Amino acid sequence: MASAAAPAPPAPTLPGVLKIEPEEMKIPEPEATEEYHVGTKPTCPFQNVTLGGVSFPRYSGGSAVGDSQRQGARARLSVSQLARIKSAVSRKVCRWRTLRDGDRVGVVMNTDQLGFRPQVGDEWLAKHVYCVKIAPEVARIMDAEPEAMA
Repeated sequence: MASAAAPAPPAPTLPGVLKIEPEEMKIPEPEATEEYHVGTKPTCPFQNVTLGGVSFPRYSGGSAVGDSQRQGARARLSVSQLARIKSAVSRKVCRWRTLRDGDRVGVVMNTDQLGFRPQVGDEWLAKHVYCVKIAPEVARIMDAEPEAMA
């Protein structure tokens, strides 16, 4: 005698509006931060990359009349953010191919993604991005109202 299959459990229902209770929300304690100059070098296959949730642009500014573009950007980073950036960049490589006209084009790949296989010529993305602490006195000068000459 064949046994009857157990009925499938009911599918979960999706809420019409996602709600969260105040006691479920936790605001972390603020961490100390320092100012860093971050960005991509001209050798990077992309003008902008995101590492550990932080944007590394080739240029910032330039969106308003008279506002010139600046290399990279300023970011206030904490120790935990720096650790996330380091962890993210340690898993990323640039893979290049050369076009008929001799130009190189590249993609950024994660070494821990499913199906990744290293290839000759892969380079660490870390060679193409930067994250440099801005000296506190430089940051103060940049943030302050410039002193008039007269």
